[in-house]
Amino acid sequence: MKPLNNSSGNRNLAIAILAAALSLATATGRAASRSDSANAWASEAKIFDGFEPRMKDSFGAGVSVRAQTYVDAVKKQKPNLRAGLRQGPAETAPKPKAPMDPAERPSKGFHLLAAESYRLANSWEIPNIKYLYLAYQQSWRVPKFKRLFAVVEPRVGAFVDPKQAIVGVLDLLLEYRFLHKGPLIAFCEGGGGLILTTMRDRLDGPVNFDLVAGVGGHWMLNDTTALTTGFRFDHISNGGIYSPNVGINSHMPRVGLTYFY
Repeated sequence: MKPLNNSSGNRNLAIAILAAALSLATATGRAASRSDSANAWASEAKIFDGFEPRMKDSFGAGVSVRAQTYVDAVKKQKPNLRAGLRQGPAETAPKPKAPMDPAERPSKGFHLLAAESYRLANSWEIPNIKYLYLAYQQSWRVPKFKRLFAVVEPRVGAFVDPKQAIVGVLDLLLEYRFLHKGPLIAFCEGGGGLILTTMRDRLDGPVNFDLVAGVGGHWMLNDTTALTTGFRFDHISNGGIYSPNVGINSHMPRVGLTYFY
């Protein structure tokens, strides 16, 4: 029987162990995360850069070529991995904004108003005059105030009793929406404007003025549309430009539809 060559056997065993270690390192590197892989592969590249000449001297050219191939693969992957790490996590889409509270949005709409005049105690106002208006309202939010709105309200209508006459009104108002609870947006309003009318015997001239104050509520039917109801006190007079300056005081309920945009 021939004696065993211990040197050759040890060399073959070392080569087998090294090959198994390289295969295990490769599988582990592929399964790791990107950042861990970059660090591990960079570290292994440095190790193999230093040990490759000694491996060639100790184990021969075959193992050296295999190790060098692995080192080259690591070096090719390093720039791509580092670029991916520099990019960071993917940007997330911005969250959609919550819809604005209807109480803080401007509005527009059409309203129907009916009025009847009355006489205050110890005054000269003319009672029992009935009239109707169709009004259009357009509001804009006052800067720096979430629920305060400037309102332009043109109205057309007619005195219907005791005498008929045509009347047109242009009012400038302020509306403050002081409460929003459930479907109800409660508000108060006030302002005044200019009146043109064909009535002569009660107002003594075609040009008159009015002052308005009232309260009401927008009852939300959906996110943008509301049924609006309210009650106003209205004063009409000529402001002293004619004589006598009698005036008309009226209570004025109203109803209409309002759109919030």
